Amino acid sequence: MELPLTLAEAAKLIKTRTVSPVELTQAVLRRIEASSAPSPKARAPFFLLSA
Repeated sequence: MELPLTLAEAAKLIKTRTVSPVELTQAVLRRIEASSAPSPKARAPFFLLSA
């Protein structure tokens, strides 16, 4: 599915039942995953320090 360019276009697709909200959300998440390069911070260990 090609994603709409605007929220108004997305709303129209959902209103006309061309696409479901779930399908649209899944497509957006796939686009984010495909375009996101791994961040060095994402792989850094997390430490919780308490005083």
